[in-house]
Amino acid sequence: MKLKSSLYIDNCVTSVNFVAELNTFEEKSLKKILKKAKFDLLGWKNNFLPEIEKTVSDILGITKEKRVSVFGLAWDKKKDTLSCEHIKTDKDNGQMTKRKILFIVHKIFDPIGFTCPVKLLPKLLLQECWKHKISWDKELPYNIVHRFDKWLKYLDSLKDIEIPRRLI
Repeated sequence: MKLKSSLYIDNCVTSVNFVAELNTFEEKSLKKILKKAKFDLLGWKNNFLPEIEKTVSDILGITKEKRVSVFGLAWDKKKDTLSCEHIKTDKDNGQMTKRKILFIVHKIFDPIGFTCPVKLLPKLLLQECWKHKISWDKELPYNIVHRFDKWLKYLDSLKDIEIPRRLI
């Protein structure tokens, strides 16, 4: 049952407290069930001590990088926290439109939803554009562009917000 509740699309994320529990999960779930269903386990990551990783890495191909991507979020294995990946905005100096605002806001991938408050301002700006009947590719008024640019300036600090994985 633990495997079923740990799968999300093509990711398997679960928590175990002991090496013995890891070994049981690996034997009963990962090897037996996934192999029987012909699912190939392409990657395996954990936050155990390096010596434990070394003992099971031969079997499972564990990676040793400090930060790995899980569900489109960055998982810091040492601190066991999740944060947003760096968001490249590549804002050119051309005119700002509703289309560009929407494009930039949707670069924030967060299936868990902890960035919802951050996305509120640009959504309110888009709502304001709709109220003023501004078309998709028309240049936006200065007051909207100014507020969006101010928001955009702080967007990079989103990667500094870390959520303990156990809270998810």
